[in-house]
Amino acid sequence: MFSKFVGLNLEVHVMNMDGTDEIQLTDDDAFQNYDPYWSPDGKEIAFESKWTILDCFLLGKWAKRKYNFNTGLTTDVIKDEIRNGLARWTKDSEKIYFNISVCGEYAQIARMNRDGGTVETLLEDVNFPYYDCDLVE
Repeated sequence: MFSKFVGLNLEVHVMNMDGTDEIQLTDDDAFQNYDPYWSPDGKEIAFESKWTILDCFLLGKWAKRKYNFNTGLTTDVIKDEIRNGLARWTKDSEKIYFNISVCGEYAQIARMNRDGGTVETLLEDVNFPYYDCDLVE
């Protein structure tokens, strides 16, 4: 899976390992659909989606979204006033860990259920503008 420019937008695509059968999964009003990450159960892909550019010194606002292979639908998991970054799934595909950047002022690492809901902050540092994370279980 990868992101590819389609016109002026960045969209999520998948293809076979040999480069055949490329399929574009997203085609929406987002400026960028970025950093796709496959759930371990193979049912969904979570990704970042930049939905504004004229905010927070052009960093924009980023939603956490996912594409479901069973329904063929893209849905918002979290779309709010901040930058919700890189997604990482738990082994059981039930939770998504991700980073949050609040206008480059401070950062958090958080988690939520696969379908959204309450965001649980795990780490916050007001002296650090951005976190990147990976998940090892």
